[in-house]
Amino acid sequence: MLEAIRTTLDGRLYAPNAILAVKPPEAAPAMRQPERGARTIGLTLRQREVLALIGKGLSNREIAFALSIAEATVKIHVSAVIRMLGVRNRTEAALLAPTILKGKI
Repeated sequence: MLEAIRTTLDGRLYAPNAILAVKPPEAAPAMRQPERGARTIGLTLRQREVLALIGKGLSNREIAFALSIAEATVKIHVSAVIRMLGVRNRTEAALLAPTILKGKI
């Protein structure tokens, strides 16, 4: 379970090995990779949304309301964004937000 939580917090998808070991049928169409557009330093779509709202100066409560998610979930996303960007706090993340979201990094 810890592996699943760590993987998810790192912005990656988690699937148990038992599922990954099963090969899809040959007739199944290939899955399309999600569109990334500009480089986003591995942030998930939700993390990019949270980063954008941090950049606008919203609090965790305001972000939770805007995205219709729990405030505790926002805290998890904020922590992941801060860690992935290598910044010390949300203020530094907010300063980087426009550059990151425009794909200039």
